[in-house]
Amino acid sequence: MVRNVYPLVQTQVKSSQNLSPIEAQGLVMLLSTTDQEDMLKKALVTITNAAAFTSNQDVLREAGCLGQLNRLVSSVMTPSDLLTPLLQSINNMAMNTDNQKELQLSIPSLIALANDSSNGDIQLSSLQALTNLSVTPTYHAPYTRTIQSLYEQLDRHHGNIRIQILKLLVNLSDNPSMVPHLLAAKAPSVVLDLLLPSQPGDIVLRWLTILANIMSTSKDSSLTSCDLPTNDKAASPETMYAALFGLNNRAKLKSQVFVLSKNTDDGVRAQALKLYGCLLA
Repeated sequence: MVRNVYPLVQTQVKSSQNLSPIEAQGLVMLLSTTDQEDMLKKALVTITNAAAFTSNQDVLREAGCLGQLNRLVSSVMTPSDLLTPLLQSINNMAMNTDNQKELQLSIPSLIALANDSSNGDIQLSSLQALTNLSVTPTYHAPYTRTIQSLYEQLDRHHGNIRIQILKLLVNLSDNPSMVPHLLAAKAPSVVLDLLLPSQPGDIVLRWLTILANIMSTSKDSSLTSCDLPTNDKAASPETMYAALFGLNNRAKLKSQVFVLSKNTDDGVRAQALKLYGCLLA
C-alpha cells in the first residue's frame, strides 16, 4: 500500500498546486509508516513543494502532517540525509501562523540543530525554521537558551547564515520581554564592526534594527543591569548591556550611528536616527 501512495501523490502534486485531502493523507501516511529513506526523502520534498501554497499548508495540517514533522525532527533515529528536506518542510509549514501552535514543539530540536555548525545546510535550514516560528512573540520563551549561541555565531559566520541569524534576532528584539535576555548574554565581538560602511547594506540595516529595538525597549522600560536575568548571564563586563551602555563603548557606537544617520538608504537612516535618539537620552 505504502509503495503505491507516493507515485500517485507525486504525479498529482506536479499537475496542480492544490493538494486534495486524500493526497495530503497519503503523504502523511508515508511519513508515519515507511522506514525507507529514499521514499521518506521524496515525500518530504513533495511536502516542501506543496507547502509553498497556503491552501496546502492547511490541508497538510488537517491531515496530521505537523505531528509527523515534529516526531521526525526530534528523533535521534532520523538519518542526517533527511534533515535538510525535513527542515525545509517545517520552514514552509511554519509560514502559516495557524501551524505554529503545534510546530512550536519542534523549537528545542531546531535550536539544537541551529547551534551545531558541522553542517551548514542543516544549520541554515534550522535557522530559517526558527525565524518563521518567531514572527510573533507567542513562542519566544524557548529562544532564550540560544541567544548566546546566536551571538557567538555572528562572530564566526558570514554570508547566508549570518543574515539568517540577524533576521531571527530582529524578530526576538522586537519583543520587549526578550530584551533583558538579549542584554544579559555575552556580546558578540562584532557589535561595532557590523555597522561599518564596508558591510553589506542588509547586514547594517538588520543590525541597526536589532540595536534600535533593544535600546528603545531599554529606554521605555528604564532597564538597568539589575533587571537582567541571572540565568545564563555573562560576566558583567562582557554582556551586551555593557557593550551598549558602557561609557567607552557608547561613545564609539554613537559616533558610528551618527554617520549612518546620514546614509542615503531610507531604511538605514530611519533605524540609525531611532538608535541615535536612544543613545542621546
